[in-house]
Amino acid sequence: MYTWRDREVVMDILAMLTGNRVNYGMNTIGGVRRDVTAEQKQDVLKAIDILEERTKYYIQVATQEMTIIKRLSGVGVLLHDDAIRLGAVGPTARACGVDRDLRRDDPYAAYADLGLSPGKIAVIPPDNIGGISFCTHSLPLKVMTDYLLESFRCEIIIIGIQPKNLSVGASPSKEVLDAVESLSATIISVLQPG
Repeated sequence: MYTWRDREVVMDILAMLTGNRVNYGMNTIGGVRRDVTAEQKQDVLKAIDILEERTKYYIQVATQEMTIIKRLSGVGVLLHDDAIRLGAVGPTARACGVDRDLRRDDPYAAYADLGLSPGKIAVIPPDNIGGISFCTHSLPLKVMTDYLLESFRCEIIIIGIQPKNLSVGASPSKEVLDAVESLSATIISVLQPG
């Protein structure tokens, strides 16, 4: 229950910064919709201090409180072979020593190789998006494009940038960052009125 109290601190900060506690709508092409004021920055830093203090307390309780340790020790253990048999993915699988990462093993969208030189920008027809892949943290691109086409009968333009390095967790290369800057500037200029 303590963490619900702390959640309120976070929600209050989000509401102060964005005007809403749940749906923030801050991101926009080229940046964010509004800047953080000096006063807001101070409020955020105060909230972080509060949350840091509470987090240290929770860590201490979770690692030193014997009733919690005795109650949770040995509970919910997923063994390596069970993780494989049950099809565990993501951090759960990797915590069990399973070398499985769907972003690497079955790449899609941002992890796709377009067969172009690094930083090259391409328009990809929705029909060319590969088969459905499942991911633990976002909607597969194919599912989203199919939904938009079927529900709204809208035109979909998918823009891709060829990465230099397809490794999971790799930082974007200079070629990709330059392409992002160029593409952002183009989109902003097209969308600006007048």
